[in-house]
Amino acid sequence: MQRTLRFGLAALVLALFFGLAIAMLFVFWQLLSSVTDEQADSRQATATAVPPAYVWDSGGYLSAVFVPDGRLAVASSYQTTILSFPDNQPLTFFPTGGYLAVSPDSSRLAVGQRGAVRIYDLASGKVRAYLVCWLPPEEWTEMWLAFSPDGRSLAVTEANPAHGPEVQLWDAVHQGQLWSVRIDDPAITVARQLAFSPDGRYIVVTTLPEGVWLIDVAQAAVVRKIQPEPAGSIAFSPDGSRLSVGGYAIRTYDTATWKLVHEQTFPVSDAQTVTEPSPSPNPFLLDSMLVAISPDGQWLAAPAAYPESGSDFFVGRNPPRQPIALRRLADGEQVYRLSGSQNRVRRLMFSPDGQWLVDVGHNEVQVWPVGE
Repeated sequence: MQRTLRFGLAALVLALFFGLAIAMLFVFWQLLSSVTDEQADSRQATATAVPPAYVWDSGGYLSAVFVPDGRLAVASSYQTTILSFPDNQPLTFFPTGGYLAVSPDSSRLAVGQRGAVRIYDLASGKVRAYLVCWLPPEEWTEMWLAFSPDGRSLAVTEANPAHGPEVQLWDAVHQGQLWSVRIDDPAITVARQLAFSPDGRYIVVTTLPEGVWLIDVAQAAVVRKIQPEPAGSIAFSPDGSRLSVGGYAIRTYDTATWKLVHEQTFPVSDAQTVTEPSPSPNPFLLDSMLVAISPDGQWLAAPAAYPESGSDFFVGRNPPRQPIALRRLADGEQVYRLSGSQNRVRRLMFSPDGQWLVDVGHNEVQVWPVGE
């Protein structure tokens, strides 16, 4: 009896051992198949992505903006350079770096740095105005600038919690402040990205930790909260009928009704739910989800995926790329997939003639011909 029992126990242990071994082999095979499939999908996505026509070393640009006459202005922390485009030849240097805006008539360049804005005459290089918007912060903080469509005024924000969610409007000719508007919400800490509507009646501004707001310029007042979710980028269509917002989702609104026209969401591996407002938004992710609308109003350019976690600090020969999608503005349908920035997108814009799309990434600038 005891012998039979020992034999039975030995058989049971042996069966459990072989069962466990088979299960482990099955799991290993599944993992191997998954990796192989992901590699194949990655190779296929890379193979079908449209490569850029030009690639430049960015040199760590903080800001970049097109001059309406077709030149490109790029700024580091200490200098601004005007380049010919698309051949990337330096034309003019300005001794101030920071965050840029160019007047619609191509005559003036505004450079924001440490709470102040210098407005240069692009032809002579002389400073035409010096606007002290805030006292210099202890640390370097981002600024956002936007000329009004008529070029007479300049809207300014700075992501400095010390002065809160404030939008200032300045007379860009006579240097006087026209008004200051604060977002009246105790949860909001800073105002960030901003843009004028093409008719000059409104300013749209994004805030953290949440919110996209509509300011009436004549009333100097907030008149609408467009969405509660945070955003890192905004763009009006040339006729003003559409507003696209880049954030955890890419959304486009009808500005007549402020109803959602279309939306693109993306799968994420993080546990955070990114389609809902968050008390701790991820600025790294938000600032990578940029939107740009072509001058003819046909195309919406935006990232096709979130940047890979930690990719901003990637060191190596082949850093991950954040792909860019070229979509129809009318319905959001993706038509082209571009190879995208190394690490993450930092600036995304169309050339004034609509023939080129420019992606300023972490360490390189890529240029695609859109006209073709």
